[in-house]
Amino acid sequence: MSRKSNRWIVVTVTAACAVAAAACSRAAPEAVSPVSGLAAITPPGVRPVSSVVWATNRDVISLDPIFGLGYPEYTAESLMCESLLRQAPDGSLEPGLATVSNPSPTRLVLTLRPGVRFWDGHPVTSADVTG
Repeated sequence: MSRKSNRWIVVTVTAACAVAAAACSRAAPEAVSPVSGLAAITPPGVRPVSSVVWATNRDVISLDPIFGLGYPEYTAESLMCESLLRQAPDGSLEPGLATVSNPSPTRLVLTLRPGVRFWDGHPVTSADVTG
C-alpha cells in the first residue's frame, strides 16, 4: 500500500471519528411517554344510535374467537365482548368482568363480578367462562 493511500485512510477514519463524536456530544432528546395523553377508556354514550360503522382492512371472516385470524376479527370481538381482565395503558392488569388474585406463585384466581350479564340478560357464570 502506498503512503498516499495510507494518508487517505487516516484522514477518512479521523473524519468519521469527528462526525461520531459530534453526534454523541449532543444532548439526548427528552423521553416521550408512549401513553401520555391517551384516553384509558372512552366515555359511555348518552343516547342510542341507529348504526355504527367501523373501518377494517377487510371483511370479518367470523365472530367465533377460535377463527379470529387478524385485525378485523380482533377489532369486532373487542368491541362486542368484554374481557375478564383489562390491560391498563401502563401494562398492569385491571378488573374487567372479573377481579384477579394471586394466592400463590402457581395459582391465579379470577372471580366474576356480581351482576355480570349476557346481552340477553342471563347471568354470566363461571361455567360460561371456563366452558
